[in-house]
Amino acid sequence: MFQLFLAIFTTYLSFQVYSQTCNPQDLCIAGQCPDPTYHYCDTALGICCTGPVTTAGPSATTASSFNCVDTEDNCSQYLSLCSNINYAALLSKYCRKTCGMCGPNCKDQSSECTVWNSASDPFCTDSFYKNVTCYCAKTCGLCNAPCG
Repeated sequence: MFQLFLAIFTTYLSFQVYSQTCNPQDLCIAGQCPDPTYHYCDTALGICCTGPVTTAGPSATTASSFNCVDTEDNCSQYLSLCSNINYAALLSKYCRKTCGMCGPNCKDQSSECTVWNSASDPFCTDSFYKNVTCYCAKTCGLCNAPCG
């Protein structure tokens, strides 16, 4: 239980830095950012930022199982975060069942998934967008795969 709390708190701290330095509407295109204000392409997020996103603090521990189970006892406590794209990668590791990230309940964490996975830029199959597919498990056919 403490492990999940620590991971969510760390993600919150990361998001505070991310939200001040990145533009989630500005996706990297072929590793480049079209907006000169957000010129740095964060390859882990697939979005443009003013510079590298760095945070201090503990790092989250990765759960080893990606079956359709929750690996933490208190996932229901974080149910409201399941649809928050900033927590999708983390919750897909700890709360897959509660968040509906596997099996017939598998869903995308963003309504933009079909737009992002266009014929001209198919991020589902592009290794450059490896971490973005965590948010679009259904669109990308990754309902039972580990995130990232």
